[in-house]
Amino acid sequence: MGSDACRQGGLGAGRAGLPRLGSLRQPRGAPGRLEAALADQTVRQERLGAVQPRRGYRRAQGSRRTESRQGEGHALLVNSPVGIFTSTPDGRFLFINDALARLYGYDGAQAMIGAVTDIAGQLYADPRDRTEFARCMQNRAQVNSHECRMVRRDGSVFWASLHARAVTDENHNVLYYQGFLIDITDRKLAEKQSRLSEEKFTQVFMAAPDCIAIVRLADGHAVDVNLGFEEITGWKRSEVLGRSSVASGFWVEPGERKAMIEELNRGRDVMNREFTFRDSGGAVRDGVYSARPILIDGEPHYIFILRDVTERKQAEESLRLTQFAMDRAPDSILWVGDRGELIYANDAACSSLGFSREELLKMKVFEVDPDFPVEGWEQHKVDLKRLGRMTFEGRHRTKDGRIFPVEVTTNYIDYKGRFLGIAFDRDITERRRSQEERDKLQNSLFQAQKMESLGILAGGVAHDFNNLLQIMGVNIELLLRSIDSRHPSAPRLQTVARAVDRAGKLVQQLLFFGRKAVIQPKPLDLNREVEEAVRILERTIPKMILITRHLASKLWPVCADPVQVEQVLLNLGANAVDAMPAGGKLLVETKNIVLDTGFPGEKKDARPGRYVLMSVTDTGCGMSRETLTHVFDPFFTTKELGKGTGLGLASTYGIVKAHKGHIQCYSEPGQGTTFKIYWPALEQGGMAFEAPPQLDKPRGGDETILVVDDEPDIRELTGEILQSFGYRVISAESGEQALDIYEQRGSDIDVVLLDLNMPGMGGTWCLRELLRRNPAARVIIASGYAENGQAREALNSGASGFVGKPYQIHELAHKVRAVLDE
Repeated sequence: MGSDACRQGGLGAGRAGLPRLGSLRQPRGAPGRLEAALADQTVRQERLGAVQPRRGYRRAQGSRRTESRQGEGHALLVNSPVGIFTSTPDGRFLFINDALARLYGYDGAQAMIGAVTDIAGQLYADPRDRTEFARCMQNRAQVNSHECRMVRRDGSVFWASLHARAVTDENHNVLYYQGFLIDITDRKLAEKQSRLSEEKFTQVFMAAPDCIAIVRLADGHAVDVNLGFEEITGWKRSEVLGRSSVASGFWVEPGERKAMIEELNRGRDVMNREFTFRDSGGAVRDGVYSARPILIDGEPHYIFILRDVTERKQAEESLRLTQFAMDRAPDSILWVGDRGELIYANDAACSSLGFSREELLKMKVFEVDPDFPVEGWEQHKVDLKRLGRMTFEGRHRTKDGRIFPVEVTTNYIDYKGRFLGIAFDRDITERRRSQEERDKLQNSLFQAQKMESLGILAGGVAHDFNNLLQIMGVNIELLLRSIDSRHPSAPRLQTVARAVDRAGKLVQQLLFFGRKAVIQPKPLDLNREVEEAVRILERTIPKMILITRHLASKLWPVCADPVQVEQVLLNLGANAVDAMPAGGKLLVETKNIVLDTGFPGEKKDARPGRYVLMSVTDTGCGMSRETLTHVFDPFFTTKELGKGTGLGLASTYGIVKAHKGHIQCYSEPGQGTTFKIYWPALEQGGMAFEAPPQLDKPRGGDETILVVDDEPDIRELTGEILQSFGYRVISAESGEQALDIYEQRGSDIDVVLLDLNMPGMGGTWCLRELLRRNPAARVIIASGYAENGQAREALNSGASGFVGKPYQIHELAHKVRAVLDE
């Protein structure tokens, strides 16, 4: 700035000639006699001895001025509104007026002269400005409009314009500086604001994301365009300046431009009109433009502002399609706000809940979901914000109060700083129903597999148990036959015999639930079997339990094993008695029923047809849902330890399934229990009823019987029994030994009593070999296995009969005699 100030002085190089005082530009309003007043001040200073007077100059002044003129000039300087000063080159004031003192914040001229001893250090914000001022004064002898920042007494800074000249002696030595100072802070601020405003306009114009162009109205030529114009239209700035937009093909509809020009010519603004335009590549795009007429140097122009809304239009179209898709989505869609309020609901939500959209948008999510507590909403928001997405099952309540299950997938969105949850709710009523059906099928399959596995196990252990029971039972029976009924040991032997009999029934129950027991079906009148079983129950159950029968007349016959039917009724009766320790009622019902779709509530093995329904109902304590799921499981019991084997209902299940029937159980705690058994009815014209068999006293004989068993005790006892009936007995401990004996004495052997489960070749292969050697050989299978299990294969191979272990003496005698008499 100092250099500029030097140049503004207008002096040539060197110090030749003093500057004219009149060359200093006086501020507007400054007194016209300021030059004279300064000259007069110089004289006063010389008189006061402030500077060394120049003799020639003093003489010139002395000749021209009078004492009165000097006084007038001094008053002008002192009272001038412009800050006036005289200072030494080394930075001390010789004179200042009150205006300058006030400008710097001092009370008066003398106070400032006394306080300021270093002008550069005390008054200049930047001491370098003083140095530059001194340099200019040294080189040019004057400074005009030297602009710099000054510091007031209180430390505040202001801008000043400094005008001064150097006063020299005849040898051109600087004696002092004279000048005046103007506060230009307001002008500086105004210039800064103007400069900033211009810079801002330029920056905004160039940096605006919209396309902006300044166009001459007369011919449509572009005067200037911004960078946004290049980015949006694709045309470079150099390609459009001085050209008309019509020539470039910018306007897709020329009529649109014509309408705009007409409005501008009338001096009207054109605001936010949608139109289409072409970019430099010829692509048609959507836009919104505004235009305003302006004057530049008196010539009409207009500012054209364009915003490309192609992507917005596409987004709006996508939004419309998305809105349509959401409204028509098959699942319910709900938007939930920060306080749980519903702010959007699609058609499916309205349909599934039964509310109109207007009704839903006045509700909160807690009114839709009965399981969602209001107090849990804030924690739900926290969890959803943390996870971003959550899927869970809940329930919805319809307008009419119906509750149905839903799967909810909710997503969190931070929408303009606010919480927004978008929930997709799917009605899973059918899925739940299907899942329940699958669970039932799975449970049925599991139950069948479990029964099959345990049946295999039961069939295996039954053989070994029956062998042991056979030995014990026959020995006890022989002992009882050998002593008088009044013998002291007779009651004890009878007790042991009953225990063996119960053990045999336990094995039979194992075979029942595993479907391994011998089934001897025959046409039955189920009512008659019920009457027989009820008579047994009435003799055995407590008297405080009343048994009632509702038996249908003209009941269809069924094909079943009467022993096992009786076992089913006795098992169910015993189960009912245990459920009514304080007494109650036991109801047994029968009726004909035709199932069109199979067994109610079941899919597996569900065969439609004619059935006889037998129901057993008690008024006992009932069962929980959990107990019901295990009611037919083997060894499952709710009775106290030692009071139940857990095989009663399991064997019942096995018997019913073995007869191709079906059993169902209905129960609730405190509401009693009902078992429903569906027995397949015989087709019309089926087998006739058989009279109950009458067992005569076993007959003996003198035939020869080969007893084959690997258990020595069983061989010995069986031989003793047969011999007691007059038969001759030959024993073998294995299949191989039996074949050797048969090879030697086959013509003497009338019947072979053969055990199946033996070491070595086993009973089955022994049977086949015997029949190969003598197809007419008569072989009775004696086994602890079930007749329809492993024994069935032997019977199918040609065996003449079967007797199951443990057998009683009369059973064995009847079977042997029957085979011999065939």
